[in-house]
Amino acid sequence: MKRPPAIPPEVRYAKHRLLPEIGDRGLAALVGAPFRAGDDAASRFAATLLEHSGLVESVEGTPLTLEASTRDVDPKLRVARDATRGAIAAVQRIREQVGLPQAANLLRDERDRGR
Repeated sequence: MKRPPAIPPEVRYAKHRLLPEIGDRGLAALVGAPFRAGDDAASRFAATLLEHSGLVESVEGTPLTLEASTRDVDPKLRVARDATRGAIAAVQRIREQVGLPQAANLLRDERDRGR
């Protein structure tokens, strides 16, 4: 069976150009940029998102930074917690790669804010 022709990155990731924060310069910074992910569920989720954004997992890449989960959750919610932590790590890595400032800790709940 023949493999389909490879899609050039400028076509495959063209949707990135539509985001004013990314554009052509950001796209060039993202495609092929290495990152390193751990083996935990949150890291694996982040890796999937980053690979779909054009980055490449590599042992030489910059390690992902996962925000700490400050409280234990019901076992039924662990998948959702890990997916959220992974998504935040992916967004933070993309922001870092394209030179955007980092967002504040997005996982704090109302109890952590002093309410």
